[in-house]
Amino acid sequence: MRNLARWVIEGSASDQLVTSELSRLYASAADWSSTASGLLACVVSRTPLTAIFWFRAEETETVNWAGNPHKPVEPGALPGQLTPRRSFELWAETVRGRSRPWRPNEQEAARRVSASLAEIGRQKALAGSTAS
Repeated sequence: MRNLARWVIEGSASDQLVTSELSRLYASAADWSSTASGLLACVVSRTPLTAIFWFRAEETETVNWAGNPHKPVEPGALPGQLTPRRSFELWAETVRGRSRPWRPNEQEAARRVSASLAEIGRQKALAGSTAS
């Protein structure tokens, strides 16, 4: 988690990172995709390093195509030519490593929690410096 926190802080000037495909942005997260494909991260403080993470589990999805979009054109077929018996064959692709997207209200709630914690930290720091 410390490495992830460093990556979040070093990789962005923003205090919030939102993704539903964490492993696409942070390769090490591929090992956790079943439980942490989505990430909503808020930086509370850069010094000391303090961040809050909310994770979302992977939601596998099956996408049905009218034919395999990755399949090469059949030999002898002209570009754009359909073959009657194969043009409507169903091809299914399983999409992995994605979570349900983060809604704007969830992002705003996370931003508020982070801001509140940052304010508490500032107040404690001020109280500690005036007590000395």
